[in-house]
Amino acid sequence: MPNFIIKTTKPKVEFLVHQGIHQIKTEKYAVAIATFTRALMYEPDYSEALFQRAFALDISRIYQTSTYKAFHLKIYVRAN
Repeated sequence: MPNFIIKTTKPKVEFLVHQGIHQIKTEKYAVAIATFTRALMYEPDYSEALFQRAFALDISRIYQTSTYKAFHLKIYVRAN
């Protein structure tokens, strides 16, 4: 089966993408987004970095929304 992920020829970009993936796994979404953005500065069309940055943005929005709702739910429960 062929590998459809386009590899880059720049080791620094590969390192940054792997670093960003690790940051996502440790729930450091803002840092991961910055890391993928930095990788894209070196190679703007690198699909893996584009995909991972979009994924980190999406996950961070879901996390922020759920945290926000949970916080306000606690305030509502305490007030009643």
